[in-house]
Amino acid sequence: MITKFRHLAFMGLAAFLNACASGGISHLSPSDQAMIHDVENALNRPQPVTGFFEQVGPGNWAGRGHFTYHPGYLLLAYDVPHGLRAEAENQHLVVTDKANGAVTRIGLARHPLGLLLRKPLRLTRAIQVTQLVQTPSLLRISLAEAANPSQGLLSLDFEKTGAGLRLKDLIGTDVRKQQIQLSLHESP
Repeated sequence: MITKFRHLAFMGLAAFLNACASGGISHLSPSDQAMIHDVENALNRPQPVTGFFEQVGPGNWAGRGHFTYHPGYLLLAYDVPHGLRAEAENQHLVVTDKANGAVTRIGLARHPLGLLLRKPLRLTRAIQVTQLVQTPSLLRISLAEAANPSQGLLSLDFEKTGAGLRLKDLIGTDVRKQQIQLSLHESP
């Protein structure tokens, strides 16, 4: 059963990576362009962000654990399934399963996670902002790879706080319309 959960965790992460990101913000209003620059500032802040994450993937598969993010780097250390670790940096993802010693390396050059790991992250040209929706307390932007938008979509949900924007959810949708969602809860 544990092996099945590990396999599902890896498959969920792979589905997330297959969701695409695509180019530019020139089609947006000046106020929306300003909000996109606020998003860039939130994602490029130099202080590491740490906390707890929950993951839901195809077939209602669920995982959870602790994350660390700073520009150019993301670590997901799973509590469930135990011993699974996903570390993304320099356009590569390394998934380690401590239970069986398996190590999987995935290139991120054409995946939305790779776009989020650029340092500094700029949501122009290679990344197309396909949607921007705001409420007084929330912001959702959807991204696709400009050169190949049909590959999938990455949506980022931000909570608007007095201190700026806080990344709350990452939602990847692949070409087969399968979704994976990472909900992030920052440590105080």
